[in-house]
Amino acid sequence: MKKILFLGVFVIGFSPLLWSQNTAEKEEKHSKNPRVQMPWGVNLSYSGMIVGCEVETIGVSYFILPQIELDADLGTVDYKQAIFTVGTKIHANRNRSKCGLTPFSGLTLGIFQNEGGILKVPVGLNYLSKFGLNMSSSLGVIFATSGYGDIFLEFKLGWRF
Repeated sequence: MKKILFLGVFVIGFSPLLWSQNTAEKEEKHSKNPRVQMPWGVNLSYSGMIVGCEVETIGVSYFILPQIELDADLGTVDYKQAIFTVGTKIHANRNRSKCGLTPFSGLTLGIFQNEGGILKVPVGLNYLSKFGLNMSSSLGVIFATSGYGDIFLEFKLGWRF
């Protein structure tokens, strides 16, 4: 009888604790923020500079937090030079935000094949649909170690999973 009573007290005493942990895990798992549900992404991008140079890249990205996205891109400049960039973007949204549209700003470092290093500072809008389509548009400045500087307009289209 004592064992049954002890078991009953134990189950009743610890069930709220077990229930709350399970609920917290489910809540985190089923967060409606699309950047939590689909942190990985692949994308194609096109950038145009004021001086007429064009950059096409393919890349991957990952949201380490719903507000912080890491990017890595590989592509060409006017189909003549290779370019590799790595950077981060800060998205203005909350952890539990259900909104797919967020403004962002970022900082990207890269290497041109013949020009040396570059620094890009984009400011733009990103849209992430509930089924994974990811689109962004940004305007920013780019600086090269060779002294080159320009304004760019970039469009990205991709898929998040």
